[in-house]
Formats: sequence, C-alpha cells, structure tokens
Amino acid sequence: MIEEAEKASLPEVSSDLRKARDTLENLGGGRGGTKTVAGLRDKLNEAMKGKDRIVLEKVISECVSAGMPELATDIQKARSISDILQGGTGDVKSADTLRDQLTMAIRQKDIKALDKAIAEAEVARYPEIASDLRKARDSLQKLGGGQGVLRDELRKAMEDGDRENLEGVIKECVAAGIPELVSPIERARRLLEDLEEMPTRESLWVSPDNIRDKLKKAIASKAVSDLQSVIQEAEKAALPEVSSDLRKARDTLENLGGGRGGTKTVAGLRDKLNEAMKEKDRIVLEKVIGECVSTGMPELAADIQKARSVADILRGGTGDVKSADTLRDQLTMAIRQKDIKALDKAIADAEVARYPEIASDLRKARDSLQKLGGGQGGYSYLSIYLSIYLSIALINEKHFLDVKSALSLREQLAEAVKTKDVTSLQKAIEECEAARYPELSCDLKDARETLERMGGGRGGNLSSEILRDKLRKAIQDGDRENLESVINECVAAGMPELDSSVQRARRIFEDLEQLPRKETLWVSPDNIRDKLKKAIDSKDVSDLESVIEEAERAALPEVSFELLKARDTLQSLGGGRGGIKTVAGLRDKLDEAMKKKDGAVLEKVISECISAGMPELTADIQKARSVADILRGGTGDVKSADTLRDQLTMAISQKDIKALDKAIGEAEVARYPELASDLRKARDSLQKLGGGQGGALSTKALRGKLITAMRGGDSDILQNVISECVAAGIPELDRDIEEARGTLIARGYAGDQDVKSSASLREKLAEAIKGKDVKALQEAIEECENARYPELSCDLQEARETLENLGGGRGGKLSSEKLRDELRKAMQDGDRENLEGVINECVAAGMPELDSSVQRARRLLEDLEEMPTREILWVSPDNIRDKLKKAIASKDISDLQTLIEEAEKAALPEVSSDLRKARDTLESLGGGRGEEAITSSSFNFFLISHYLSTYIPYIHAIYLSIYLYIYLSI
Repeated sequence: MIEEAEKASLPEVSSDLRKARDTLENLGGGRGGTKTVAGLRDKLNEAMKGKDRIVLEKVISECVSAGMPELATDIQKARSISDILQGGTGDVKSADTLRDQLTMAIRQKDIKALDKAIAEAEVARYPEIASDLRKARDSLQKLGGGQGVLRDELRKAMEDGDRENLEGVIKECVAAGIPELVSPIERARRLLEDLEEMPTRESLWVSPDNIRDKLKKAIASKAVSDLQSVIQEAEKAALPEVSSDLRKARDTLENLGGGRGGTKTVAGLRDKLNEAMKEKDRIVLEKVIGECVSTGMPELAADIQKARSVADILRGGTGDVKSADTLRDQLTMAIRQKDIKALDKAIADAEVARYPEIASDLRKARDSLQKLGGGQGGYSYLSIYLSIYLSIALINEKHFLDVKSALSLREQLAEAVKTKDVTSLQKAIEECEAARYPELSCDLKDARETLERMGGGRGGNLSSEILRDKLRKAIQDGDRENLESVINECVAAGMPELDSSVQRARRIFEDLEQLPRKETLWVSPDNIRDKLKKAIDSKDVSDLESVIEEAERAALPEVSFELLKARDTLQSLGGGRGGIKTVAGLRDKLDEAMKKKDGAVLEKVISECISAGMPELTADIQKARSVADILRGGTGDVKSADTLRDQLTMAISQKDIKALDKAIGEAEVARYPELASDLRKARDSLQKLGGGQGGALSTKALRGKLITAMRGGDSDILQNVISECVAAGIPELDRDIEEARGTLIARGYAGDQDVKSSASLREKLAEAIKGKDVKALQEAIEECENARYPELSCDLQEARETLENLGGGRGGKLSSEKLRDELRKAMQDGDRENLEGVINECVAAGMPELDSSVQRARRLLEDLEEMPTREILWVSPDNIRDKLKKAIASKDISDLQTLIEEAEKAALPEVSSDLRKARDTLESLGGGRGEEAITSSSFNFFLISHYLSTYIPYIHAIYLSIYLYIYLSI
C-alpha cells in the first residue's frame, strides 16, 4: 500500500502515509516504498538551484506526498524559495505552524481565530494540512462561518485546459480541505492526467476561421493556383460553415479563367439530384439537396428549388416552398422600405425556410429591424407557419419546434456577443449545446469567452470532462458511427480544452475507416478465451477447428495457453492440431528472422509464434528471445516463459509477499505476453495479501507510452509497446490495448497516415485564399474534403468561392449530388447514428446548396429520437397484409390484437380492407374491435396524411386525414 500511495503521489494523504511508514517501521519492515529521503532531498536541491518555479512546485508536491517527516525542513526551505520566485519575500509559515494555528482555533471555538487561521492556510495552499483545514471549516461552519469559491476556480481551470494552472488550482482546492470539493478534485485530476499525455493545444487547434481566411486571401490575391488548392481543401474538409465563402472563391476563380475549382461538377450534382427526386426517398433527397447547396454552385439554384419542393411534399407538406432567391429579395426589399411589418414577415419566412445560403441577408434584415426598434423579428410568423404547415400530431409531439438552423443559432450567438448581455449569452450557449451543430464550434467558443470575461462563467450545461469520458469510451468501443457522432458532439461543444482529445479521436477514426470490417479489429482476448474454453468443454471437432482458426487470425499471445489446450483437445479427438499454421513454417520464419538480425522483425515473429500456441516451438522461441536480447545490447541470458510461470505459480501458492514481488518484478522485466494471465493472478494474490500491485510498472506510464506510440507513425514501435502492455498483466490496460491493436491493424490496410488537425487545414485554406493560388486552393480544398471536419465548413466555402472566382471551378472531388444521395439513403434507412454522421459529412463539405437538406435531415434526426422504431415507419403494405391474412385464418385472438395494433401504427390506407376484416374476425371471436386509444391515433392519422400528401394538395390532405382518423376509430 505504501508503494501504491507513492505512485499515486497525492499530497493530501501524506499524513496517513507517514503513519503507515511509522507502523511498518515499528513492525521491523523499514519505512517502505521505493523512494528515499536522500533521493528526494537531492531532487529538491536540484530544483531549487534551477530556480524554475513550476518544476520546484512539482518536486515540493512529490516530497510532501512521500510522507517523510525527515524532509520537513527541506520542504520549508524550498517553499520559501518558491515564494521568492513568485515575487514574495520568502517569509512563509511551515505546515506544522499552520496546523498548530488551526488546531488551537478549533479548540478555542473562536470564529475570528478560525477565520484567520483558515485564511492563512488557504493562502499557503499546503495540501498536507487539508484534513486539518477541513476540520477547521466544519468547526467554523457550525459556529456560523462560510466557505469560498474554489469550485468555480477549479471549473474554470478545467475548462481552460491549461495544465500548469489546473495543477495549481487542484493543489489549492486540496489544501482548502473542503469535503464538497473531493469529487471535483478527482475529476480535475483525471483531466490533468489526460492533458499530460496529450500534445499541447497549440499544435492541434486553430479556429475554423482558418479555412475561411485562406479562401478570403485566395480571393483577394486572385491567384488561380491558390484558389484551386483552397477550394479542393475546403471540399475535402466538407465544413458547412465555409460554404458561402467557398461560393465566392469559385466565382473568383471562374472570373480568372480557372474554372469553378474542385472536383465536383454541376452536371454530376444535377444528375444526382434528379435521381434522388425519382426515388422519392425524402432522407436521401434531403442529403443530396444539402450536398448541392454546400458546394456553392448557383447554377443548381433551380434544381435545388425543385428538389426542395419534392422534399417538402415527402415530409407531408404541399411542396409550395419559396426559393432562396425569393426570400433574399423579400429581405432586401423590406430592408430598403424600412418597414417593420415587412421586415418581421420576411425574417419569419426566412427562419421557417432555414436556408443557410441566405444567412448574411437574414443578418442584415435583423440588424435593420433592430435599428427600427422592432427587435430581432420572426417569432409571430413562426407560430403562424407552424399552425398552417405542421400537423397537430407533430405540434403535440413538439417535433420541429425546437430544431433551429445553424444560421439562426449563429445569429443568436452573434447578437448576444454584440450586446454583451449575460442572460442572452447563457441562453444562446445552452441552445447551441442542445443543437450540437459542429459548424457552430468557433461561434460558441467566442460566446463562452465573452461570457467568461463578463464574469458569467463558461455558460451552458456541458462538461468537458463528461465529453472527454464519452469520447474515450467511444474510442474504446471501436464503433465508427458512434465515434464520429461523439467527435462531432465534442466539436459542437465549442470547448478548446477538448481539441487535443478530438484530434486524437479523429486519428483513430481514420484508422477505423480503413478496416474491412469491425470484427477484424475489436476482438477481445477474453472473448477468444471464452470461445476456446467452450469449444474444449463441448469437445466438438468443428467448433474447435473454427475457434482455433479464429484464434490464429487474432494472433493474441495472451491466449496462447488456451489455444494450446484447444489444439491438444482437437488432437485427442482425432482432428489433428487445427488451424492453418504449421510448426515447420513458423520455425523457418523464426530462423530467417534470427539470421537477418533485425530486432523489430524478430520480435514480431516471436509474437506470432507465441500466439500460435504450439509447444513444439518452445525451444525455438527461447533461442530467438536470447538473440533478441543480444540485439538489444543484453547478454542473451534470459529466462524461459515456463521458468517464470513456475516462479509465479510457486509464489502464489506460498502466499509469500517477497517471493510474489520478486517473481512479478522478473516477469515484468521479461515482458512475455504469454505470461499475462499468470502475472495478473500473481498481482491479484499480492494485493489480497496487502502488498499492492507489485513490480515497478505503472498503469499511467504504460498508457502514456501506448498513446504516444499510437500517435506516432512507427508501427513497429506500436507493436512493441502493445506487447509490453500485454505482458504487464494489468487489467486496467485492456481497453487501451484493444484500441492500440485497432490502430495497428488499420495501418496494415491504410499505411501510416498523417491525420491533420482542423487548425492546420484552416491555416492552409487561409494561405491559399490569401495567395489566390489556384493550385494551392485546389489542393487545400481536396485535403479538407478528405478530412471531413464540420467546423471548417465556412472556411471551405470561402475557398471554393475564391477558386471559382479565379476560374478554377469549385474545387475538391466531392459532389453535392453524391452527398445528397448519401443523406437521402441515411434518412431512408432511419439509422440515427449513421444519419448524424452523414449530416456532419455534408456540413463539412462547405456547400451551401446542401444547407437546406442538412437542416431537414436534422429535423428528421430530432424526429427519430422521439418516434417509434424504424421498422414501424418503413413497413411494407404487403408484409402487413400477409400478417393480417394469417391472423384471420388462425383465428387467434392475441395474434389478431397484435397485428391490428401493428397495422394501426403502420397507417397504410391500402391495407384498410384487410384491417377491417381482421377487426370483424376479432369481434366475432369476442375480442372487440382491437381499437387503440385516441391519443395514439393522432400519430397514425398524421402518418397517413404524410403518405397521401405526396400526391394530394395539402388542404385536401387535412380533410382526408380527419376522415381517416374517424374511419380508424370505428
């Protein structure tokens, strides 16, 4: 436990650690642990000589945490120097002095004395007197005293993501001794641990304005190559917030004779749009519309309008939707007339349409309306729109009501920032958090910073710690769609402290996308082990052969022992040794690797041989390990896995702490992955005996090593670190090992890739726009398209427009038609996570022509979260008809009741006659008519009207819906 406490290095438990050391010493066991007074004193002296305050504070904390009273004088001297380095006089009280003051004040029950002693202890911020300070606070509280605002300081430090500042505030909070801060301190420490393992924020993040700046620069420079490059980069990034800028870049590039830029074409997008309209799949159509809008191609305006009309019909509307140009003209005319009513109406119409391409016009109209004293406008007409165009069912379910467009939210944020109104800022931040639009991340960050400067905190309800945990879990689960969804949620949160975590997750996501199938990657050793055990127990030859082959493919050395048993069992059943690998083949491979004398290659082959679970290779593996040790600079005198396993087993059976600690230490040094399960058992046994985890390896250090290796580009190094972590036998590393193996396997398919941050891409776009270099623009746009970062959409749009203005076309390879098709398919499938992923891909394309599709898709996404399962919505009439006929024939009351309910939910008018027959049959059997409650029928009649309104004008659909509602209730 002393060693464990030393590793934890928590200064607030120093007094307890000191007691533990004293107890151990009284029992004749020495002072315990691996740290020494002399070593820590030297470290402290060295830090004082270096005069680096931050380093000195860390060493002081380490010395305090060690719980060694012999260091008290040294610590006090170091604290005095630290105070001087901070600009103080060096005259600081010792921890013992402050502890005595607190104790005396508690005994005297004197509020003034307590308040003074607490204040001095707070200023000192000594974590080792935390428990004394806590007692003093409790005593003061009982006497009518109060507490400070440390929680807010801690929250702010966590949100800022500054390691040094966060560490300082954690120490201050610990030293404050407030029980209520225990949980926040724990969360802050986890965040600090993450921050220490990740690169600095500056190397990963630049605001999404980078691509926008590149597009603007390219437009201003009128350099064809710059425009082409940035447009392509913006297309790759596929970020919706740069779509308008992208259009300008395309126009500029075209004026310069460089075409429209990018790789997407008007003809291609038009064909895609027509195909989507023919299929009449609303979700796919919305996606294609969004893609067309985001590419910033005005040539598609008429096609987009036609598609929007079809999409509105498929959503249950009349198809009578105004075009973006019409709405823009309304806004412009109202601004010129300076008519409050006209402005209010035009703004309301624009809000309802939610066309991202008219955002700037809407902003001007709002500004004009405000100058005239009419506020922001839009609210009364929104309610009128909802009352006319949305069904009663959707209004009751609150569908669409709260789904604001990214543009309207950006306007709301900008207005709140401009007015510097705390309440407005808080409300706008909360609404943006709820919307989770990644393209608003930069705007949200600005709003948070403004609110913080005004003393209102960071705003919103989201926690960077919770989001980071969610991201970590998504990475560990290995589900691509879920990971993409969580990444975009983190981006949308607008928290710069999450940038490094997001960048790391994006690297993992890039790796995952290259895998042929998820199962290839996320194979768990426990899962393989369980399968092998079941096959052994069942003694089924076919099962054994199948699982042995699966285990061979997985190539997990830690399950080699179970694989060996499976092979033996299969052989005893007359099925041979199983698998496709042979002893001779692996032996030749091992001999060849030893001859080459390449350490990395040899280690790989050794691991493969171990994973095969063939005892015939034991001597060969041992020989190879000796050679590998020599290649590393050793003597070649290494113990075999069997010898180390016997040592561990003997120590476990003897329950001898020293023997266990020694055996674990030797096994750690050997780093044999096949000993992982034995090492784990030994650690468990040692812990039960009170000896801690044993050995010298640290979970935190190994995890950091693994993260560094994954972040790096060398697969060999990553493989070695994975083997080291497996061999450590530490259960807490299992998830990290799986994640690392996924990265390694992905590299095998895709090669080591350089996943660029959104910051670097934004800078590249800005540079290309500034230089007006068509080639640079095209290259930058393509890169952004490949990256698919939604937060770069505005920058990408600007790059596209710059490239187009330079005559380089729209840039990039993405096609708004293709994206719209993907969106339509995702909407048709009704899979929420997939739809969210496709939405963000469309947003990232930086194509304003996709904006309306994206917005409608987002409405559907909100819908899917509240509606019944997909199967209920996309049911086949023939399927329902067949089920009803079978239930009628069977005359089973329960089946009839179930099928009638299912048919009611499906709400397909073409099966009404079959449904009536089913009701008649059920009634004749004494089961009633199988009626549902009227409250659920509201949803049914909406779906029927939704279906029929594709072909019938809206007002007729309303009457027909009422008729069908009455009919279904008969």
